[in-house]
Amino acid sequence: MMFNKRFTQITILIVFFLGLSACATTPRNPCDEEIASLETQGVQVIQRGETLRLILPADNFFNPETTKLYSDQADTLAIVAALTQCGCYASLPIRVTGYADNVGTIKKQQKRSLQEARDITAFLWAHGIPLHRIRVQDFGARGSIASNETPVGSYYNRRVEINLP
Repeated sequence: MMFNKRFTQITILIVFFLGLSACATTPRNPCDEEIASLETQGVQVIQRGETLRLILPADNFFNPETTKLYSDQADTLAIVAALTQCGCYASLPIRVTGYADNVGTIKKQQKRSLQEARDITAFLWAHGIPLHRIRVQDFGARGSIASNETPVGSYYNRRVEINLP
């Protein structure tokens, strides 16, 4: 009798935890359309369970001289905003992190990466994402994912990442 009760409790827990990751395990995620659209627009999407990581190359989204958002990227960022409000992502906290390459002083790198992260945050807020869900960070050149010795490596290092959760 004790074995059956324990087995039932364990089964319920397993079903509960499997249900938590329903966003990634359901055959048709309600957010699949937004994810597919972002991937065709140059945004790298990495999805693991309910964790979602969006990598926006800074050169595609920001003017290198002014660090202002390119106006032609508004549609792509609107899809990002819609995705953060879609299905299981709608209540998750959002972390927006800016990264830079190693060009210029450390202060300039951090200023640029922070400004780019703030610009993305302002866009999300303007599209209905409450600020209490968003945390802004910058790592400057400390978060390199490629060598800064080549232009391609620098391109990959200059980015803004949006992580849920």
